[in-house]
Amino acid sequence: MSDRPALTTTEAYDLWARSYDAHDNPLVAQSELPLAELTPVLSGKRVLELGCGTGRLAPAILAAGATEYVGVDGSSGMLERARTLQDPRARWLHAELTALPPSLIDFDLVLLCLVLEHFEDPFSVLSAAAKALGPAGQLVALELHAELAQRGIGAHFEHQGQTIRLASYPHEASELRTACTQAGLTPTRTTDWFPDAHAVTRSPKLARYRGTPVLLELRACRS
Repeated sequence: MSDRPALTTTEAYDLWARSYDAHDNPLVAQSELPLAELTPVLSGKRVLELGCGTGRLAPAILAAGATEYVGVDGSSGMLERARTLQDPRARWLHAELTALPPSLIDFDLVLLCLVLEHFEDPFSVLSAAAKALGPAGQLVALELHAELAQRGIGAHFEHQGQTIRLASYPHEASELRTACTQAGLTPTRTTDWFPDAHAVTRSPKLARYRGTPVLLELRACRS
């Protein structure tokens, strides 16, 4: 089985869109834990998700009481799937994450989930996120851990007998904290997440990484 010639990240996600939610993704399974920690504080909040993909996180965010959810993605294929969610509090925008519409401001929370690995320089995305936050807003980013990325692990899927590998760049916690500061954000927490028993049940692939951090959580607020 050979790898297919490289596609852009957007082209790859357009291709992946129809099967993405059925894909056994260990990092998606692991991300459910830190995301569950967020739900108690979402009531009454305006939430912006950058790189929302199929909108898989939107139902839980809205169920937690968010007053508004805006999902932004550069993949029209992913957004086509996301728009199947019918909720008056949710809306979807097709845009580059580094060039958001100027109307996207004053959000209480900006969420990035498995997004920054696709950007060689995370500053551009974090800067756009900072501009979208309100004065007391918070950024939460859940990303592929650098230890995993340095082992050659990154987003990929199978299509017609070929492996599609997306561009993936390792980012250390120190690099992301520095990028946050440069973007006008104050890092408040970084957490290494290791494979959890619940997550392993959801995705047995995670078991092979026991003892290795698989997910990095970064939190920051407006400076």
